[in-house]
Amino acid sequence: MPLESPDAQADRIAARGKLQPWDVATPTFPLKGYRRAARAGSGAALRVYIESDGQNFVRGRLSGDPTPALPISLQLAAADDWAGPVIFLARPCQYGLRGAPGFPCEPRVWDQRRYGRDAVAAANAAVDQAKAWSGAPSVELIGYSGGGVIAALVAAGRPDVARLVTIASPLDSTAWTRDTNVDSIDDSINPADIAAQLIAVPQAHAHGASDRVVRPTVAASYRNALVRASSDGKGPWTFLLEPGADHDCCWLERWPDLRRRLGLK
Repeated sequence: MPLESPDAQADRIAARGKLQPWDVATPTFPLKGYRRAARAGSGAALRVYIESDGQNFVRGRLSGDPTPALPISLQLAAADDWAGPVIFLARPCQYGLRGAPGFPCEPRVWDQRRYGRDAVAAANAAVDQAKAWSGAPSVELIGYSGGGVIAALVAAGRPDVARLVTIASPLDSTAWTRDTNVDSIDDSINPADIAAQLIAVPQAHAHGASDRVVRPTVAASYRNALVRASSDGKGPWTFLLEPGADHDCCWLERWPDLRRRLGLK
């Protein structure tokens, strides 16, 4: 039998969670998306799931296609039984989508610029559109791995964020690249560098105790940045260290319980 295409796989996962395809146009990059309307009368926040960096590297070399082999953030969105509106956003250039004029899809987009201003602008524009579509009063941003970095950068610039949640995310990207001995990503924004813009955002972050891709020390480095930026070293922040979990395992299986421990109803 032929292998399932990435688009077919994404459609199948989304259908399990009753998420409908949504073509997202933004000024920089079009994004593959899915969405599910709120149950009648919920009046709840818009819940936004943002995908990881995907396959930006294969066997140690820069990939020609950043589409994820397994879209974990989409799986989490499909498994969420939230009564309010839910959307999923892929990242720029994933699923074969090309950039808008002046924003070509090239390897720099999923390497040096993976957390750059253009990528953040695309996600932010998509959130604006989804909020207008849903009529939701506020936003909850959820990101897995690199998607959590984008979620944090979007949260830093919005006054309507009720909660920021990340899973296995390199929220101090400088500490992460140093820890993993990979090239720095100088054309990206590091959430730890703008911690002052995030200290008041209610946020919760989960890391796997056995994660060797984004080690728990990276989470500690981001937390230290929040503490330094806060006047009293305190804030609405939660950090969870998950025994037995690594970068990929076993977030989907734990998600029903974990999202409540992370403050998501």
